[in-house]
Amino acid sequence: MILANAALRQSSFALSRSSPVRSRLIIPFRGLAKGSPTQVAAEETREANAGYGIQIVSGRHTLYSDLMPEAGGNDKGPSPKEYALVALSSCTLMTVRMYSDSMIKSGKWPGKSIEKLSVSCSEHGDDQHVPLNIQVELKLRSNLDEEQIKRLVAAAEKCPVKRMMKGGVKNGITTVLVIRKEGSTAGCEKYSGHDKDTFDSTYFYPIFVIRYSMAETPFFLIFTLFVYLVDMIL
Repeated sequence: MILANAALRQSSFALSRSSPVRSRLIIPFRGLAKGSPTQVAAEETREANAGYGIQIVSGRHTLYSDLMPEAGGNDKGPSPKEYALVALSSCTLMTVRMYSDSMIKSGKWPGKSIEKLSVSCSEHGDDQHVPLNIQVELKLRSNLDEEQIKRLVAAAEKCPVKRMMKGGVKNGITTVLVIRKEGSTAGCEKYSGHDKDTFDSTYFYPIFVIRYSMAETPFFLIFTLFVYLVDMIL
């Protein structure tokens, strides 16, 4: 049995709402092609006693996320933090399996095999619920030699989710708040912050922000330029 441990730091966040809501999180498509984005859109439908529950729809898959009762939820599904650990665990397992399969099938590891592969993650925080460490435990049954074990651990370190959690998002994380003002037909006001507490304001039309990401299409670029010019003239 081989045990490989990896640790990383993770930032924490807190959620608060003034009234109970039930959210529906929609993942319209997943980035399968190289360089294609993975996009997520969320919509809320208000229901009594819904707490913080979120229904997640990804293609033909439906999931549910919630918080524990002590945090104001109904515990109808894993918490966002638990889903983060699920993502890290599954990504690590897939990365290791892909690498080992490629080495064995290509003949670079002749006579070697890997069985009963499993990964578990545990998060350790302080009294203020600030994450201090995440431990990734990789277990498997195999006849790999010491050098091959080291290469397998190195492959696990390249898990895309782990790299993202460790700050591997090259251009940072940008949070955008789009506000449609009551009674206004002039579009939405957009506030964005880039890993900072400072925000800038501009105008954007909601259908393209809420429903689709068309930033790479010529039509969207032309439309954005048109809206900008009209806004400058008016």
